[in-house]
Amino acid sequence: MSIPRKFSSFQPVLFVLLVLCGQRVGTAYAAVPAGAPVLHARLDATQVARGRVTSHLAFAVQPGPLTLVVPKWIPGEHSPSGPIDLMIGLEIRTAQGQVLRWQRDPLNLFAFRLEVPAGTSGLEVTLEAGLPTPGGDFLTRRRSTPQLAVVSWHPMLLFPASWPDSTQVAVQAEVTGPAGWQQRGGLAAGSLAALIDSPVQFGRNAARRDVKAGEVTHALSVVADTPEALDTNGLDYLATHLARLAEEGESAFGSRPFGSYEWLLSLSDEVGAYGLEHANGSDNGMYLGSLGSEDGLKSTGALLAHEYVHAWNGKFRRPRGLYSPTYQEPMDGTLLWVYEGMTQFWGDVLATRAGFQSPDEYRELLAYYAAEYQAQPGANWRSLEDTATAVAPGYDFPEAWSSRRRGVEFYDASTFLWLAVDLELRANTKQRVGLDDFAKVFFRKDKESVSLYSPADVCAALAKTAPGTTAADWERFMEPQLKGLSVQPMTTTLERAGWRLTWTAEPNWWVGVRESEGHFLDRRWSLGLTVGSEATVGDVVGNGPAELAGVTPGARILGVNGRLFSTEALDAGIAAAAKSGRVEMLLEDSGFYRTAVIAYAGGARFPHLERIESVPDRLVSLVGSRRSKDQ
Repeated sequence: MSIPRKFSSFQPVLFVLLVLCGQRVGTAYAAVPAGAPVLHARLDATQVARGRVTSHLAFAVQPGPLTLVVPKWIPGEHSPSGPIDLMIGLEIRTAQGQVLRWQRDPLNLFAFRLEVPAGTSGLEVTLEAGLPTPGGDFLTRRRSTPQLAVVSWHPMLLFPASWPDSTQVAVQAEVTGPAGWQQRGGLAAGSLAALIDSPVQFGRNAARRDVKAGEVTHALSVVADTPEALDTNGLDYLATHLARLAEEGESAFGSRPFGSYEWLLSLSDEVGAYGLEHANGSDNGMYLGSLGSEDGLKSTGALLAHEYVHAWNGKFRRPRGLYSPTYQEPMDGTLLWVYEGMTQFWGDVLATRAGFQSPDEYRELLAYYAAEYQAQPGANWRSLEDTATAVAPGYDFPEAWSSRRRGVEFYDASTFLWLAVDLELRANTKQRVGLDDFAKVFFRKDKESVSLYSPADVCAALAKTAPGTTAADWERFMEPQLKGLSVQPMTTTLERAGWRLTWTAEPNWWVGVRESEGHFLDRRWSLGLTVGSEATVGDVVGNGPAELAGVTPGARILGVNGRLFSTEALDAGIAAAAKSGRVEMLLEDSGFYRTAVIAYAGGARFPHLERIESVPDRLVSLVGSRRSKDQ
């Protein structure tokens, strides 16, 4: 079908993203074959500051019954989170202008049925979306303000259900944004899959830095709610360390599945912290002042490193169950302990190798991860593997009762699984081979398109990395951590690495970062609770002191030991409990008051790692830079 006149006459204000059949612009996606279906799409984001975006779509059809679908199972979100709730307008018409009636499928709310009249060869669709407002969780969080926005394509698309694999659909697309705003994005080109993998970033206040790593120039594109947030020193710091990160990544994985990479970063307290991976880049959010503080830069670096690793693990190589070629096939999240868990491991390690955080801070991070599971009775009834399998609702679980329920634990908990794998590889090869060597085998770049894997493929690659072992050996090795109901494997792994979890009154660095960014207090290892905004109890540790005293999630703390609640009053009460053996709280819950007397005598208590001098330190070599060894 030729492009309708109203499409061909459209003049984009800022940017044209050419996504032509067979054209490749530094993308990880293979070229679309000739004769493939073609989607013409233009995104009108001129009203994005007001939270409204419109798409205009056109494609060829045949007369007769037709079902159109919107993307349902979204990559990186691992769930049927296609945001149909954002749709605030839909009109479907023929190329001749006739408006067609449609009916939603009552058993599949992501599908729309209609009848294409005789003599019609093409349809035009206008779809309007209202972007999320404050208050959403991870999958429904806000990604726009009156000053900036990141717009994904998947909420703006509607296409025939009969179309093939999205890598086999060609696209021609155009984008326009608000006048006076800068625009970045268009991370990949060539197919419908590449378009959906290409978010567009807009900002009234924007900055950009080249990230030169060897012979390749990557990019950091930042938008912010205020111009002051674009701290020059912070931008330069990120660019310098991202260059090191890029070099460390290529050194670890031995390949690069993209031409160049672009980190999109939005700075806003309204948007907050999030990250979403794409083949040639990532969409990231951090708090407004993140570039102006040392801890903010470290936290930002950790986020950018995690999403960068996903270019290999998740985008180039992906679990077979998480591949939904038309975005309608249900995803199986069971292997998220590889997709997200190994990415979490590598993100933290590479962030340390690149200098975003020190080896001491890396150990503080591991101590925090380990302490999470010391305060999580949910691990006694629910396995790590099950948290991955049940991922669909997991991202939006409430904080209340999270210690008993468990959430998306395949991130942090899997860090110890992959650390255990590294230690076992080294033990089987007299320290000659580690997870870096496995990565070079597993992420070997020998094809252009997405490479799918199964659990058997993971174990086979481990066996190939460590001669003398078999895939069955590795399956048996990982089973206790994946399917077991104990945190003991985590403790054993730390001890094999030459460290043990210990507790002191000295605050943990990473706990402080989390508290500062999330505006909450984490006292799980003393009183057994967390405290959020307006002094509200977020969660209580199962069978911990607070729960045993009758404190429940959602209750508001009015006073501590006769003093008006404050951070200082709470910590003074914990310190005093070392002698008194109790902390008294005045609580309000749904209009009712009560006093809870918490039996506790331990004082302030935070997690750290302590050296086991009789065991070699395996962490120090793990996080050491590899760049100098390759040069």
